Amino acid sequence: MATESAGEKLNFARNSISKESSVFLNLLRLIACEFVVLGHFLTRYQPGTTEALLSLGRTLGGTAVLMFFALSGLLISYSVLRKLDNPEYRFRNYFVDRFSRIYSGLVPAMLLGTIIVVVIYVTNYSYFMQLTTMQSTPSLLNFGMTLGMLEQRFPAGFFNSLLSAFGLQNPIPEVTPYGFNGILWALVVEWWIYMVFGWIAIGLIRFKRNQNRSKTYTVAFLVVAALLILLLAAMLQESSSFIIVWLVGALIMLAISSRNITSKLSGNLGMKLTGLLFALSLATVMYAMYATITLTGQYYDVGLGLLLSAFMFLGILLFNRSGPKGASRLIMNKYFVSLTSVGAAYSFTLFVTHYPIIIMLNGLNLPVNRFLMLLPILLVTNLTAFCIAHFTEKKHRELAKTIKKWLHMPQC
Repeated sequence: MATESAGEKLNFARNSISKESSVFLNLLRLIACEFVVLGHFLTRYQPGTTEALLSLGRTLGGTAVLMFFALSGLLISYSVLRKLDNPEYRFRNYFVDRFSRIYSGLVPAMLLGTIIVVVIYVTNYSYFMQLTTMQSTPSLLNFGMTLGMLEQRFPAGFFNSLLSAFGLQNPIPEVTPYGFNGILWALVVEWWIYMVFGWIAIGLIRFKRNQNRSKTYTVAFLVVAALLILLLAAMLQESSSFIIVWLVGALIMLAISSRNITSKLSGNLGMKLTGLLFALSLATVMYAMYATITLTGQYYDVGLGLLLSAFMFLGILLFNRSGPKGASRLIMNKYFVSLTSVGAAYSFTLFVTHYPIIIMLNGLNLPVNRFLMLLPILLVTNLTAFCIAHFTEKKHRELAKTIKKWLHMPQC
């Protein structure tokens, strides 16, 4: 009897993102990353003489981080969806892939942070001490906590309160990211979402395909799943918007991969409606950002994240069908494709390395108008990330293959 895979039963299309949509997603990654750098320039480097500029910087940064989480949810679920038909695909394969992707950027960023900390300490000790009043003093402790994804947004207080029942008093220290690199908190949230999603999604599909699991395996799976869900629930208090937006990104991928949904949007009328909604969603996102700057001040608002997710969803639907002729020609221009692919290839490294560079430059107090430093800072942060990524982030797939080879795992 022929068996039916989970993907076939749900009528999923594996290759559900077109070349045009891939370029569109790379463009979003590139814009989001530059928004983060610009946001931190406005909030951490420029004089901050007006609240409007600070609000602009925080809004740009908040919008970018929300977009990163939506993109992450979509792309991770896309990767998993394409591999589910392989019977050898397990959580361990998923873990190695995610580990290689995250740590190929995180470890170099922490090493760069160490160099910057030493430079600040040696050249401007008073500035170093000022920074330690706002963030944890760089030490082996917060180096290890950052490396273990246990700093800042990890719900240490929640677990410490649970462990106090066993006589343990604050066994999990509460620290900020290592190396005065405040942006690394985002990786903590993302990493634990990865773990929850991968463990439960891949585990449930394996159960569905093979009902003859031992009781020991079943109990172990349920215990780990319960602990991960508890952890994610504890993170909701501070990080609910990011978790929700990530999960919405994953749902968007399922919708895009569903032949039932995409077939209903086929035809000229469907394309015109999608194009109209795409334009409206862009206008709505712009207005929401304006309202954040001038009215609400909610820089990580879940509503803004959902609007960004809708914009991304409609853009993929539109460009999956080649989109409007003018936009399609522009987005598939070889120079534009090259620019977005190069920018996206080091975007993660830029995300995790720019912050301490800006912090270091801020302490130099250069005799130059600070607003004139915008272009030099953009060039320095991007060039540094590009050079580091050439040897690290761009090699994450090779790293994953090497680890799987060491562990005698299938290359899937």
